[in-house]
Amino acid sequence: MTAEQSAITFIENLCHAKGDLRGQKIKLSPFWKDEVVKPVFGTLKADGSRQYRTAYVEIPKKSAKSTIASAIALNLLFEEKGGEIYSVATTRKQAGIVFGTAAEMIRQNSNLRKRCKVIDSVKRIVLPRTASFYQVLSSDVKSAHGDNWNGLIFDEFHAQPNFRLYEAVQYGGVSRRQPLMFIITTAGEVCDGVGWSMHTKALSVLNDQSIDPQFFSCIKAANPAVDNLDDEEVWKRVNPMLGYSLDLDEMRQAHKAAKSFPGGLENFYRLRLNTWGRSEGQFLDMDAWAQCPAPFTADLAEWRKSFEGRPCFAGLDLGDSEDLSALPLIFPEDDGGISILLYAWVPEVAADRTRTRMVSYRPWINAGLMMMTEGDTADHRAIEHSILELAGNYEIQELAYDPYHSSQLVQGLEASGMTCAKIAQSYKNMNPPMKELWRMVKQHKVRHGQNPLLTWSAHNLVARKDLYDNALPDKKKSTGKIDPMVALCMALSRMMAHTGESTMADSMIEFMKELDQKKEQGNA
Repeated sequence: MTAEQSAITFIENLCHAKGDLRGQKIKLSPFWKDEVVKPVFGTLKADGSRQYRTAYVEIPKKSAKSTIASAIALNLLFEEKGGEIYSVATTRKQAGIVFGTAAEMIRQNSNLRKRCKVIDSVKRIVLPRTASFYQVLSSDVKSAHGDNWNGLIFDEFHAQPNFRLYEAVQYGGVSRRQPLMFIITTAGEVCDGVGWSMHTKALSVLNDQSIDPQFFSCIKAANPAVDNLDDEEVWKRVNPMLGYSLDLDEMRQAHKAAKSFPGGLENFYRLRLNTWGRSEGQFLDMDAWAQCPAPFTADLAEWRKSFEGRPCFAGLDLGDSEDLSALPLIFPEDDGGISILLYAWVPEVAADRTRTRMVSYRPWINAGLMMMTEGDTADHRAIEHSILELAGNYEIQELAYDPYHSSQLVQGLEASGMTCAKIAQSYKNMNPPMKELWRMVKQHKVRHGQNPLLTWSAHNLVARKDLYDNALPDKKKSTGKIDPMVALCMALSRMMAHTGESTMADSMIEFMKELDQKKEQGNA
């Protein structure tokens, strides 16, 4: 029996624990069988072990997530001697939902009852003969360190307040032959934080498995940018369990009820169609961003090579200490838009650190989207050398830079003949390119190649506004790194200066200030 057949057989010999189907054997739907269980348990490496170490499943409510997660937890429990299976979530109560379902499945199976001991008081299932156990883990980060799991169920990941619990448990299974972290979640209320970061990674992996070959991704969600969220055909496409654990008439009633109170439809779309909420203060329209043309059809090296010899403008946001450094190159296009090539660097010590930025750089480094420099701090000399190499491939008209931390590096670039422009972070300097970037995104004229690092930064971008509605990137309020977008805006400011497009925007700022001053004088 193959690994996938074994998992399917085990699960389908269990019984439902709740509802009208309680006591009846589980019959995996085509979705769960073919799109989740088979690939997760049946995709193997050369040595016969599972390829996937993390399985991320993001689907709407009422899709039998807890039932399947419980069954998978029990399957892992019987998989090897000395096994350790844990359930974790934002709260111990939430983590106990999957455990409680698993415990009831054992009670309804005479064979499992003989082999297992369920201790409800501490939420623990023990297999005395193999010394294996399944237990609910406290959400306390300190207690999560050091666990040697071969299976971990992470419930409602979108609700995690930060990456600390994930960091505490993610490496617990490294000594196991084929550990599996099974993450189940619905969309979050806002496009922020830990859940959104994991969602973004999952989307990237769906587009390119090479980003992280050990990460399995399955997402069922409507796209508000292109889908009619009130169309029942969209409901059917997004909800793979319609006709199984979910009833279409019940969805219709829920949709009708949602229209009757403020915010009801937004809640319906999130829970039933798996659409993420929008970040407070998010500057760019990420739905429009997703619809921008994506010319990246070849491999990354070939795509970059296709721009060689073309004139472009560069922006440099140089990181300090363990920070990210970013250099986007923007190439003017005939339709008034731009194409973007992003180069980025991070010191080796920060490659896997996630606590402050809510994402690991390692997959992007492995994919060639970032370069890692040696040492504990940003290697400005290595970055300078890389920029000069890029100048040999692309016709960099001008490099815009933030003077903070950059003076010495820029001196070296200027000594090599590169034209550099200092861009202080002010409303006058940053508002015109930010507004221009916003306009181009809305018109789908930003060719970003679906670069996940750039997309992550675009999502994180929050703007600070003054009395005249001028915009300035706000790193303090942004939930993650925005350095690539700051550098992009600086580069765009120089492109606009060369084309004369910034003159009107600058004049408008001064006009609005003068108008406001006149009003104040009149009131006096």
